[in-house]
Amino acid sequence: MKVDLMILITIISAISGVALGWIAKLKSAKTDIEKRATKDATISVDVEYIKKNVDRILQLLGNLNSVITAIDCRLIEVETNMNKVVMSRLEKLEEKMEKRLSS
Repeated sequence: MKVDLMILITIISAISGVALGWIAKLKSAKTDIEKRATKDATISVDVEYIKKNVDRILQLLGNLNSVITAIDCRLIEVETNMNKVVMSRLEKLEEKMEKRLSS
């Protein structure tokens, strides 16, 4: 009877050890899945944030390009007008010089 009781205790201990180990493994697997899902969600949100900001930067660059083009056109116009003014003044100075030399 004592031997049977010892065998029964041993079998119950072995089965409970296996069961507790299995439960711990399942719990650990569930925790790992939750951690992985959280990490994947965080990465997904970060990538979406980066994409939105890249799109915003590209839009700002496009706007900046338009502004630079407009400034370039205005600068060309100013240079053209300045050349006309300078040429006009030079012609007037030449006329004055010729008048002084001829008198």
